Amino acid sequence: KEILNVCTSLGIVVEVSTPTERYFSLPKNEYVDGYFKSFHETVPLVRNNFDGEDVNALLVFSPKELDNELFSKMDKSIYGFRFAEFGLDMRTHAFSKAEGVRVCLDYFGCNKEQALCIGDSAVGDAPMFEECKYSVAVDNAKDELKEKAYFVTKSVYKHGLKYALKKLNVV
Repeated sequence: KEILNVCTSLGIVVEVSTPTERYFSLPKNEYVDGYFKSFHETVPLVRNNFDGEDVNALLVFSPKELDNELFSKMDKSIYGFRFAEFGLDMRTHAFSKAEGVRVCLDYFGCNKEQALCIGDSAVGDAPMFEECKYSVAVDNAKDELKEKAYFVTKSVYKHGLKYALKKLNVV
């Protein structure tokens, strides 16, 4: 609620993901357009009340220049990870994909020699690549990430995950 309230007061669009749907808190703007131009997803409907619903994820669509103002108005327990010039993943705890991989490997009793990860972000995915023997960068990934990858697959828009899993004999 705090993230939605602060963002609404600043005129910032938030995508709210519930277990069954995705919605925008406000009508789309240029930052939303930038995201959907890059990621080619279905544009959600606008809805402004989420009381009593579980929320799985929040994406904030704003320029980097607003980050300081945005976070200065929120509780210090709220974290954001800028995934692109037009957006932030928001969460209520510090967390990384690398940490998530370690937790999953421990849970399933596996080691990094048995692990495969796939990504496109030099900032968010490079640390995860250190936790998996088979790190795969999609062709549309940043060059810095491709250099760290075990394998570079096709673009995410050309079924890169499916291609990588077949090439690496996973499926």
